[in-house]
Amino acid sequence: MLALLVILAGATAFGLSPYFDVDKIRAEGNTYYTQEEIIQASGLKTGGNIFKKNTGDAEEKLLSDPYFSDVDVKRDLPNTLVIEVRERKECATVPYGEEYVVIDREGVVLAKEDRQPELTLIDGMTIKSMTPGEPLEVKEKEVFGRTMELLDLTEKEDLYFYEVHLKKNTIVANIYEDLSCKGSAEDVIKNIENGNLQEVIYDLYKKKVTKGTIIVSGTKYCSFSPEIQ
Repeated sequence: MLALLVILAGATAFGLSPYFDVDKIRAEGNTYYTQEEIIQASGLKTGGNIFKKNTGDAEEKLLSDPYFSDVDVKRDLPNTLVIEVRERKECATVPYGEEYVVIDREGVVLAKEDRQPELTLIDGMTIKSMTPGEPLEVKEKEVFGRTMELLDLTEKEDLYFYEVHLKKNTIVANIYEDLSCKGSAEDVIKNIENGNLQEVIYDLYKKKVTKGTIIVSGTKYCSFSPEIQ
C-alpha cells in the first residue's frame, strides 16, 4: 500500500511539473475565422499546467458564436492544446428592412449586416424570428425550405444564382442581372438534377445571350423567352 501511494504521489507531482506547461495552442478545421481569432475567443492562454486548463469553458465560449456548429478542445501531451472546430458556412442573405440576415445552408442565422454580402439574396419572405444560432423562421416555410434545398444543389452542381425571388409557389432565380429562370422550386430542382437547366444555360452562354427568361415547367422541360420577367 505504501509503495502504491508513493507511485501515485510521484505521478501526480510529475503531472503538475513544468514539463506539462502549455506552450502552444492551435486551431484546426477553421476557414471563416483565423487561428488567432479562435484562440482569443476561446480564452485559452499559454503557460500553466495543461491538466488545469478549463477546456469545457473554452468550448462553451466558442459555441456561443453561431458560426461554430461544433467545438472540441483536446490536450496533445505534453504541452499543446488543440481547438478542433466545425464552422457553419455562409450561404445566402435575406433582406430585413435596411439590413441583411446572413444564413447557412440549413437556414441557421449567422449574423446581421448593414450591407449586402456577396451571397445569394433571397427576397420575398416574411421573417417571423431571426435568433442568431437558430433556424430563420419565416411565414413561407415550405417554399423557403425548397429554396434552401435548391441552393444546396446549385453549389454541388457548380451553379450560382445571385438573387432568388419568391412569389407564392414560384421562384425567379437570377443567373445574370437580366437572365433568370422561372418555375416552381421543385421543377427547378428536378431540371438541375437531370441536367436540363445546365444545358440551356450553357447553350445561351455559347450564343452570348445574357437577357431573357428560362421557363421551367415540369421535370423535363425548359424553354427560353427573350422577355425579362
